[in-house]
Amino acid sequence: MIVENLFTLVNSIHLGTLLNIHRLQEGPAQTANYMVAGYAVIFGVMGLYLVSMAVRKKNLGRDLETLQEIKKQAG
Repeated sequence: MIVENLFTLVNSIHLGTLLNIHRLQEGPAQTANYMVAGYAVIFGVMGLYLVSMAVRKKNLGRDLETLQEIKKQAG
């Protein structure tokens, strides 16, 4: 009786171990979607930065023209 219970216990532990090993051998995690999303965020932020730089350059040109007009009027 004790031997049979021990045998059943060993078999159930072995079966549980096999199930866990099977879960570990499913393959690598599927993270391609996260990689694509990461690249989209990075390129989106870089695009916004470039647009910001272009707007700043345009505003700087206007300020320079305004200062040159003020200098001509005062000069």
